[in-house]
Amino acid sequence: MPVMAITPPRSVRIPDVLWKKAKAKAKAQHTTVTAVIVKALYDWINE
Repeated sequence: MPVMAITPPRSVRIPDVLWKKAKAKAKAQHTTVTAVIVKALYDWINE
């Protein structure tokens, strides 16, 4: 499931505490919050 280099920006509301923790964990795992969200969405729609 490749993430395309050019995708339109999306807006979602995420609490600051959750966002900061997600960014820190993504950085520690050498990924991005965007990649985590995209994977979660693919997993969810393909249940």
